[in-house]
Amino acid sequence: AAFSLVPAVASAADGIWSGAGFTTGYGDPTNWAGFFIPGSGDRAIFSSVVTGNNPDFGSGTTALSQLLISGPSIGNWDFQGTSSGENLRVTNDVTLVNTAGNANVSFTGLDVFAGSTNILTGCSIRVTGSSSYNGGDVTLSGTGSFTVDSGNTLRGQIDHQSTAASFVSGLLDTSDTQIINDLSQRRRPHRQQWRPGVPSLQQHDDIQLGRGTARIKHRLGRLR
Repeated sequence: AAFSLVPAVASAADGIWSGAGFTTGYGDPTNWAGFFIPGSGDRAIFSSVVTGNNPDFGSGTTALSQLLISGPSIGNWDFQGTSSGENLRVTNDVTLVNTAGNANVSFTGLDVFAGSTNILTGCSIRVTGSSSYNGGDVTLSGTGSFTVDSGNTLRGQIDHQSTAASFVSGLLDTSDTQIINDLSQRRRPHRQQWRPGVPSLQQHDDIQLGRGTARIKHRLGRLR
């Protein structure tokens, strides 16, 4: 299903990043249109970028209702911080859409918590620089991609659609993780299981995770 730029959950206010400040700090009001810094209950919008104005979240906690990344027109976003257990908490959703250009963002040194994550076609998220991403239900559409570099952690449910792909070289926390409709992962098939009366085919795979092996269940589709 296509995503609209109109938020599904009403925001108290929209804060639009301009990056025009003397610092790159998220909390610097001169980096925001109208000097309005979005906070808890608000939506932060990043739609264009020029060299040097990527936001730095520092080591504190930034709370938002929604995070919309709808660009950039030049280069890629690099959201930076100092890992502190919870740098960025988004109550509802993190959404990347292709408007001014492909929305590609790296979370570097950030611990991110999101209610859900939507990565649309042509867009991507990379988790790098000793970060963790707790993405809730991560939905990848079209050619969207999600990458977790070595030394970083992913928690959440990954839902692939079309040719979308995810690549996990870091730690995949399997305590509450699922991969659904994953037709583009490189996996070593372990076994297939079908139970009478259940109209779905499930496959259990062994995923190599550094020194260990994890068992992940995902749906391949409905039987007809």
